[in-house]
Amino acid sequence: MAGEGAVEPISTDTRFLMEAKVRAELSAADALCPGSAAIAGTGSLTPAVLLVKGTAGEADISAGVALAGADGEAARKALDALDVTGPLYAVCSRTVPVCGPAETGSRLRLIIEALDPSLAVALDREAAEDISSALGIPALPFGETVSLPGRTLLAVDGLEASLAGDRKAVVWQQFRGLRRT
Repeated sequence: MAGEGAVEPISTDTRFLMEAKVRAELSAADALCPGSAAIAGTGSLTPAVLLVKGTAGEADISAGVALAGADGEAARKALDALDVTGPLYAVCSRTVPVCGPAETGSRLRLIIEALDPSLAVALDREAAEDISSALGIPALPFGETVSLPGRTLLAVDGLEASLAGDRKAVVWQQFRGLRRT
């Protein structure tokens, strides 16, 4: 038996059961917005970081996976540059137009609770609104971290749009809000 405060290694069987539980919870979340699984979340089922994009872009739709385009790569590079380590999971919060704000918020809350990341990053205005709704908190300020018990939140204003325009520096500065935590 491990000493007080020590963490015992997780067995393969236990890890399998934990991941099966998370998969079931993610499926239950997608069931709240039928059709939302068409843009699948992707990454580790035990992430340190959850990346949330509001509406899926063309690359996401084409691949059927969240953050499949240049914005996914840019988000990972930004986190690496800020020494934010650990496994990632990416999801689009608004995958189907027939899902209203209440269902979108409930779906995202279930996703956040299932994955239990220590950091959640909203990559655009819609994702920031959806995280605020999901967690029942005031609007997330862009570039400033918000601390909740066991979780830090950050919102940036339009990562994907900034890649094709002149707002890259603005969004990068917003990501740098993580350094102030």
